[in-house]
Amino acid sequence: MNTSMIKTASIAGLTGLVMSLIPSVASAEHLPTYKNNVDDFFYAQQTSLWIFLKVPRATILAQVGDTLNRLGFELASFENADTGVVILKPMVFTGEFGSQTAAFSGISASTEIEFTVLVRPKNKTPIQGTLAEFIAGNHPDSNIGQLRLDVLCDNEVAVAAGRAKFGEHKFLGSFEYEYPTPNSSVGAEKPFTLDMTAYTWQGAGQSDHKLFRLQADLTGLSGKRVRPSPELLFSAFPPEPSGAVPQKAVGEHRHYGASLTAYLVPESGKTLTLSFGSGLGAKPLSPVAPYGDGNPIAGSEIWPTEMRDRVQALLLPGTVAGYLLFRTPSAEYEQKPFDLF
Repeated sequence: MNTSMIKTASIAGLTGLVMSLIPSVASAEHLPTYKNNVDDFFYAQQTSLWIFLKVPRATILAQVGDTLNRLGFELASFENADTGVVILKPMVFTGEFGSQTAAFSGISASTEIEFTVLVRPKNKTPIQGTLAEFIAGNHPDSNIGQLRLDVLCDNEVAVAAGRAKFGEHKFLGSFEYEYPTPNSSVGAEKPFTLDMTAYTWQGAGQSDHKLFRLQADLTGLSGKRVRPSPELLFSAFPPEPSGAVPQKAVGEHRHYGASLTAYLVPESGKTLTLSFGSGLGAKPLSPVAPYGDGNPIAGSEIWPTEMRDRVQALLLPGTVAGYLLFRTPSAEYEQKPFDLF
């Protein structure tokens, strides 16, 4: 095993701006560890990479234009009115949920990929700032946020809770991934790379179950500190359109307890590789207790391949505009045993 990497199958106009959060243990800022109400979710540890891509406006609207109109949003375009922005966000995290006195409380481990598009409510004044300012967290329009299109996750409770409490169009998948951690090379920072493959539920490692694979390489980049927090997210209740119940758009904020670092990438630099698979083996989603009744949702077996098709349609014609890398400090370092005699 290469001890400098984690490699596991999960169980439960600015082109090339790259941004990362790589706090040291000494300099990390910490968020309060209490929750304001029972529905809050506290990330105990997280590594996430947000991949920003500029995509032709017409391509985005062909895929999600009806959704935007139904929920009352419009695409957020910056320097180029003919271009929108989509974000692919792979995350590996542990989370604390519930209160200490709740019937269901504790800590969970999850891997997920969010796929979002930058939008804002309709009928606002024209956008004045730049995409660079938005990624750096100092854009003048505070109404721009990410509308969740698809969320693939390997934790059944997280899927059910995300749907019931946050309005996410969220469903089950499996993952294999590899990336360096702060403990990988103690005393020296390693360039961040990510190799993650998404599969249908319980299909990790089976090539015919592959949905898509992303490979990102941030090697050789230098940058400057920024702070794009809080992060504005949009979703809807119910998570999918229903003939009987109209969807209602909602918003929320995620808060990040550390600064981030922005990196510029040469326009000719290639930092992202994508490939796609057949995605066989998807099954109907049956949200579990305490957030679901365990009954299958009709038609949900096609959601993973719908996500694959949407990712392929939107990302392949896109241009990487930047990355946000979030890594909380490592908590413990245990050295290899040594011989006593």
